[in-house]
Amino acid sequence: MKQKVYLLLVTALIIMSSCGKNVPFKTKGDIPAKEETDVIRESDEAKPDAEVIYAQIDGEVINPGVYEVIAGDRVFTLVEKAGGLTEDALISSINMAAVVEDGVSYHVLSKDAVSKDGEGGMININTADVDELTTLQGIGKSKASAIVKYREENGAFKSIEDLLNVPGIKESTLAKIRDKIIV
Repeated sequence: MKQKVYLLLVTALIIMSSCGKNVPFKTKGDIPAKEETDVIRESDEAKPDAEVIYAQIDGEVINPGVYEVIAGDRVFTLVEKAGGLTEDALISSINMAAVVEDGVSYHVLSKDAVSKDGEGGMININTADVDELTTLQGIGKSKASAIVKYREENGAFKSIEDLLNVPGIKESTLAKIRDKIIV
């Protein structure tokens, strides 16, 4: 019985090879190496039911503009769609791991925006007190107090856009102060 199965298998292999078809045997060396990446991008996979959102990115990116991304994508995906960062980009001015929010504008500062001593006229929203915050256009004592209170209750801001979570801070206010603050 074993001989018949073996003979049948050998015959099938001979027939397949004589018909011009190669038997799909692969050795370890024939299999291409998997491309290594630092980040797994779920948005690269087909998602037929994925929600499309729009976000703007400007400042120190190659192609500023409004881009279509998938809900749940990270800021680094938005940066990639904008052609990447310029050489003058201050990478710490934006949280590349943050989830992109629909309708939000992201701004990448330049290295020149902050001087070597770390100040350069910029206000760090994670360390500034009420008096420092009130020097910003559109930020009065009540909004400054709300920023400090929010920071105390929720921890440090991870990105400039996190200011939109503070009661009383709207996109129009953030647009006025975006180039004057850092995290």
